[in-house]
Amino acid sequence: MYKIKQRPEDFIVNEIFSPKLKKQGDYVYFRLKKTNYNTIDAIKKIANAIKLPFKRFGFAGAKDKNAVTSQVVSVKTNDEAKITMLRELKLKDIEIEILGKSDQPVSLGDHEGNEFIVTIRNLKEIPKKINTKFINYFGPQRFGLKNALIGKAIIKKSFQKAVKLIDRPECNEHIKFHPNDFTGAIRKLPNKLISLFVHAYQSDIWNRVADKVGIEEFSIPGFGAEYRDEKVKQLINKELKKDSITSRDFIIRQIPNIHTEGRTRKKWVKAEDFKILEEEKDELHIGKKKLKIKFRLPKGSYATVFIKSIFASS
Repeated sequence: MYKIKQRPEDFIVNEIFSPKLKKQGDYVYFRLKKTNYNTIDAIKKIANAIKLPFKRFGFAGAKDKNAVTSQVVSVKTNDEAKITMLRELKLKDIEIEILGKSDQPVSLGDHEGNEFIVTIRNLKEIPKKINTKFINYFGPQRFGLKNALIGKAIIKKSFQKAVKLIDRPECNEHIKFHPNDFTGAIRKLPNKLISLFVHAYQSDIWNRVADKVGIEEFSIPGFGAEYRDEKVKQLINKELKKDSITSRDFIIRQIPNIHTEGRTRKKWVKAEDFKILEEEKDELHIGKKKLKIKFRLPKGSYATVFIKSIFASS
């Protein structure tokens, strides 16, 4: 069985994003390079260090934890002392490069895509032919261990169950002083994180039906989702029904300002500018080989899914 992410440098992700910047603006843009951090935890570390709230930061997409990644982040501040703190900040496995300023924050989906350099290990043989087109499944990073389960609980308004699954200090502390206020506990979390849980469930439903339909793209289930194909609509509703959920359940009035809309996603995607960089003996697995590859994917597509497709078809 192939192995990836055995070392952080085995999985390198560089965000493709060229924002238009200027000398003045309410938002400072910086490039964040991190190792063994997920995006939210890395930004929280930075926010705590320069004493600014997490909600002032914006990013285009969450990047892998077990990797070396680079991405653009914004923070809302005109305080030159804070900007100096950010520029001079020294944190283990986190590097910051100030890029400039803008009138707008970095928002989810602002980037164009990501470039990957991946080392695949523990191979008996190197695949002779690699097909760069694959089904655009959401990858395991989207789901974590419990993200989809938490999202499902929130959508079903089972807030007590959601808090138990989340099991974070800020939620548990709130319940200690406000027993039974489970929505209040969830609202202690950043809206980006709550939305991530809901999106994980929506993504799980999309994955369940992706290989059962023949059309090029179809909607992720959510509030206001429209399905042009009747078969897709039936399959989505069948999967939602298994979880006792309808499209109206994606309206969550108890937790405002989270995003539950359905949007269209392409079923197929292609890894562009694919290159084999190295084919060598694997120094971590005696008698096995390793393959180092480089490629680009559009935003929202997963390198882990592409790599899995390589060996599913080889």
